[in-house]
Parts: sequence; structure tokens; C-alpha cells
Amino acid sequence: SSVQSGSQPRRTTTEDRNFGTRCFHFGLLLLACVCGWAAGFSAGVDAATPTVECQTLSPTSPYSAPSAVRACFTAIAFDKTKAQSTIDTLKSLMEFYSFLEANKASGAPYNVQHDTIAELDALMSNDYQSDYQFHRDLYQTFSQLGHGHTGYSL
Repeated sequence: SSVQSGSQPRRTTTEDRNFGTRCFHFGLLLLACVCGWAAGFSAGVDAATPTVECQTLSPTSPYSAPSAVRACFTAIAFDKTKAQSTIDTLKSLMEFYSFLEANKASGAPYNVQHDTIAELDALMSNDYQSDYQFHRDLYQTFSQLGHGHTGYSL
């Protein structure tokens, strides 16, 4: 019996495995960054005295009105020092992202034109009223890459 050309599965090369490992490690580093920021943030918040907006959230139920959750999120003040630390950490992690330069002008068929480092720097010039606005912009910055290993969650 003959095997038609192209019917055999593609073999994984060492380069493929190395690329996959780099992407996986970048994802873990990004997760560590966010978790580290969250730990630093929560350490600076006095849980005994939540903001008025957060007091309406139920401590015994996992459900709250979306408007109440949004009000609580937007009541958390923007801290420029913590934001700069977050930006600095994300920029250092982006050094491990294999497509950083390619994403500046990828061309067809992807047509990604996204300078992640410049966008991260530009975020610090915004006049944020809440921490939520800052993190929403970080989410949008990484979403523009359209790459599953560069997600940023609120």
C-alpha cells in the first residue's frame, strides 16, 4: 500500500518544542506577575474597612449585581507607583515574547501592527481615576496581540 504525500502527521521538531516551552514559560511568568501584583495590592488594602461601594457586596453569597461589582472595582483608587511597577514587570516579561518585534509590523496574513512596549509606556501618561481603568487598558493592550499566550485578566 502506498501513502499519499501529506497524509502523514507532521513531526514535532526540537525548534517546535523549544518554541512551545518558551510560550509556556512566558504564560507562567505573566501569571506570576499578575499574582504578585495582586498580592502586593491586597497587602496594601485594609480589608476591615472596605470602601462604601464595596460594602454593598454580599459577604455570604458569590452573587452580586454587576452594577455593584463595577462600582466596587471603580472605587479602588489608582496608585501610580504600583502601576509603574506593574508596567516595569510586564516590560521585563515581554523580553521573553518571541513575537515582540514581528508584531510591530507582521504583514499579511496577520497584519498585526502593535508596539507592545510603547503602548505599555504610554499607559503611564493616562490620568486614571481608578485602578480598574488601568487594568482594563492593560487587558486591551495584550488582547490586541491576538495571541493566547499573552492574555491579561482583570
